[in-house]
Amino acid sequence: MLAENLQDVFQLSLELAFDCELHLVEHLPKMANAASSSQVRSAFELHLDDAKAHQNRLEQIFARLNRAPAAEHNPVIRAIAGEGEKLIKHIESSPLLDAVLIMHGSQMAHYQAALYGSLAAFARTLNHNDEARLLEQSQNEARLAIEALKEIGAASVYREAAAFQNTPHIFPLL
Repeated sequence: MLAENLQDVFQLSLELAFDCELHLVEHLPKMANAASSSQVRSAFELHLDDAKAHQNRLEQIFARLNRAPAAEHNPVIRAIAGEGEKLIKHIESSPLLDAVLIMHGSQMAHYQAALYGSLAAFARTLNHNDEARLLEQSQNEARLAIEALKEIGAASVYREAAAFQNTPHIFPLL
């Protein structure tokens, strides 16, 4: 889709956000299952619930705009998730892996917060105020996920990871 105006950019960005949430709903359970810490696992389970809520809000927005929900391939979230999946394969279940999972979860949540912040601003500019409120709610949830992961890491995981020595699994990085 070529963007000729802000409405087009808004629509395309909604589709990127929708693909982001579809991908997170698929990817976050893998991250939760890989975590050795129950706190890290719980954080990803909560993030999964948020991703499902974000997806639902996006479906509401598409309906309000009289558009079918559509997903535009989102290379950003796929790249972040792909790097995380590689490291899950190479690092044994440990505090080190938990630290890596926190880093990748934080990267995903920062991307979500930035995307939803921009979408909310576009929506307000285009006088889609109800939609802007839904997008701001998703942005706030992404920010809470960032803070939760940061707190879990700082409380114990990072110190435990610093003391851990991994025995790498030998797999090609491709």
